[in-house]
Amino acid sequence: MKTEHFKLFEYITPGYLPLWVIHSPPGCHQKEQFHDHDFTEISILIGGQAMHMGENGSHPVRPGDVLLQHPGNVHTYRDGSSMELINIIFDSRKLPLLLMDAYSMPLIRLFFPATPPPRNNLDRKSVV
Repeated sequence: MKTEHFKLFEYITPGYLPLWVIHSPPGCHQKEQFHDHDFTEISILIGGQAMHMGENGSHPVRPGDVLLQHPGNVHTYRDGSSMELINIIFDSRKLPLLLMDAYSMPLIRLFFPATPPPRNNLDRKSVV
């Protein structure tokens, strides 16, 4: 199985805000493509359905599901040809946020961990 590695600089010009939003319309996920990336990815399923597959197993996804992938998580979608996604990608280490106050909120710590979570302890279930 070949794993593709995506890098943030493929989407964002160095020196700019390290955050990008990508709309993937139906038909963009025709085949399984295992991949990881050097950025955090928040995927919001807005249409269709698929099977999200990762190191910790497979989970069906449908509209309204939100998936969080930290750097280094290998994953793909199976049967995703009908799926429509909004992906928000960012480098949490370089994103200038006011985390001093926001860090007390539980979900902020999920999206912006102080240290990268251990790869074998990641939950790939929906965050909704």
